[in-house]
Amino acid sequence: MAINILRKTLDWVSGATYQKYDIVKSNNFTYYALSSHSGRTDLPKNDTNFWGGRLIDPFGSTLSETNSIERPYFFFLPSYGISTSVEPKVRLTKFGDGYEQRIQDGINSSLLKLNISFSSRSSMETAAILNFLKERAAVESFLFTPPEPYALLRNFVCRSWVHTIVFFDNNDITTTFEQVPF
Repeated sequence: MAINILRKTLDWVSGATYQKYDIVKSNNFTYYALSSHSGRTDLPKNDTNFWGGRLIDPFGSTLSETNSIERPYFFFLPSYGISTSVEPKVRLTKFGDGYEQRIQDGINSSLLKLNISFSSRSSMETAAILNFLKERAAVESFLFTPPEPYALLRNFVCRSWVHTIVFFDNNDITTTFEQVPF
C-alpha cells in the first residue's frame, strides 16, 4: 500500500495512537509525532518528549510573528554535507587612485545561507518535512539550529525546496535555508 506524501493533517485526540511523523493539529498549531505512542493525555504543546515542530520562543513573545509564545521549530536532522555561504552586506565608497572605504551595512550584515539535504528518508518523514515547509510557504520564519560551527538557534525562511522520489519509501529533499533577522 502506497503512502500519500501529502497526507491529511489529523486533529489531536487525547488517548489516540500516533505513529512517528504523524502530523497533528491542536489549537491551530501543527505538531509532529517524535515517536510512535498511544494513550498520551497531554496536549502536544505540553509534551515535548513526544511532539515536535513548535518551540517556546526563547527570544520573547514580542518577537514572534503571532501573539503566541510558541514559534515553529524545524527539528528534523539533516544529512551530512551541508554547504554554508555568507555574503556580508557592505557599503562601498570608491575614491581616486583605487582606494576604497568599506563599512558594514546594517546590524544584520552577515546572515547564513544553508544548502541542506535530507537523503534516504521514509515517506512518512518526507511528508512531515514537506508539510512543515509548505505551511511556512517562505512567508513565516522558523527556528532552526544549524550544525557546528554555526550551532546557535537562529531564525530562517526556506524559499525553495526540491523533493525527489528515489524509489518506494526512499525520498530525498534539498532545501535552501536563509537566515533572517528576528
